[in-house]
Amino acid sequence: MSVTYSPWGRSAPLSDINAGAVAIASQFSTVHAPVRDRLKLWEEYNSKSMVELRCRSLADASLLAAMKNVTLPRLRFTEIRANNHIVERSNENIRSAPADRVLFCLLLEGSGFQYRPDGIVTLSAGDAIIYDSDSPFLYGVTSNMRQAILEIPRSVYGDRTGNFDPVQTRVLRRGQGSFDPHANTMIRIMKESLATPPAEPWSVEESVLDLLELLTGATAGTAGAYLLTSREFIRTRLHEADLSVPRIARAVGVSERHLARIFAAEGSNVSKEILQARLGRASDMLADKRFRDTSIGAIAASVGFASAAHFSRAFRQTYGRTPREAREG
Repeated sequence: MSVTYSPWGRSAPLSDINAGAVAIASQFSTVHAPVRDRLKLWEEYNSKSMVELRCRSLADASLLAAMKNVTLPRLRFTEIRANNHIVERSNENIRSAPADRVLFCLLLEGSGFQYRPDGIVTLSAGDAIIYDSDSPFLYGVTSNMRQAILEIPRSVYGDRTGNFDPVQTRVLRRGQGSFDPHANTMIRIMKESLATPPAEPWSVEESVLDLLELLTGATAGTAGAYLLTSREFIRTRLHEADLSVPRIARAVGVSERHLARIFAAEGSNVSKEILQARLGRASDMLADKRFRDTSIGAIAASVGFASAAHFSRAFRQTYGRTPREAREG
């Protein structure tokens, strides 16, 4: 059983951490704990690393769950994997340990529901829910699940959105507008931070907060957030030959002209970014021994080049040597 508690515990709100502090990682799992102790240990760890709550499970093995956290100067990222269970944050928990935070939860796998005094909402993989840590709720998952949680101190959330009041629960559904690309970008940033705590956490926080504003509709969005999502959209679709400026603009929710201005401010343009990303991926593949037996034409096609000749010309113009020369080192 791996246990590493956050060093400042529940008594120190996130907003009290020094803005220059490094990222702090922690993790916990019930898998190797005795069955009879799993629920209690999970409650104890949640109390120290997130918020105080109560947990129940009807599974024969009780709760099988693992959590990773990374605490940044202003925010905390968490990933949880677990079997079916229910957690409850009651009025008693809130009075005992107020958290004063806003929680943004992205359900990555599985399905679930949240019950609150004002009703019940259901969640499917790909959906997100934003809610207040200090309003009572009961949250359940009905199958094996994986979720990412962003914790924001109320003061930080208020500074970014202008709303310092308790947050009303709201579900954001996958497939609506440009939600998916922006959510995928946030998930990638959180996963990378959980895997390797960032050396410069402040810039990571700014990126995630910019994306949160876009996802929740709190603001019209910053150029930085649209740029992040555009680049992530490009990065994950290099193999698609029809990757284009109009398609990227539609995906991130801006006009083609506005997208062009965003990239121009960075001294670039969308078409150039697509080309450089494709060439960079191809260069990595050519240097990778795992692709030694893959033809250069196949590598070109896998990163979206319709013509091997076009690929070779662009590669030589960028790197000063042919793809074959690059492969031979």
